[in-house]
Amino acid sequence: MFDHLTYVNTNASSSVPVSTARPSYPVLIFLEGITGYRQMNSFQVEELVSQGYIVVAIDQPYVAASVVFPGGRTFAGLSKSQMDPLIQQSITPSAYVPTLNGQAFASGIIPYLARDASFAIDQLVALNGSTTP
Repeated sequence: MFDHLTYVNTNASSSVPVSTARPSYPVLIFLEGITGYRQMNSFQVEELVSQGYIVVAIDQPYVAASVVFPGGRTFAGLSKSQMDPLIQQSITPSAYVPTLNGQAFASGIIPYLARDASFAIDQLVALNGSTTP
């Protein structure tokens, strides 16, 4: 399904060092949304980076179209209809607690997914603290 993406030209490069022109830069965390994939918004990320932002994109299991972990383990995303009960439980909790892979989500999926963003922020803080000017 994504084979055509090999033909997309981009201005993005990997492993580019952060410019030392400024002492710090604002950081944005990009979440692609249900059944999305981070590459679908490359043009937006390129524009943000060209304006001086550091953009960190994370793929969240079951929310992204597909997530591949180091070592090759892959998780396919859930459809919107599969995610809806988990999302609605976050917004308007009901007595019926939705489950995902045998795990109950009494507070819905949003607090669960927020832990991924929190982990990414913690890692960015650690990276920032380990840099030398």
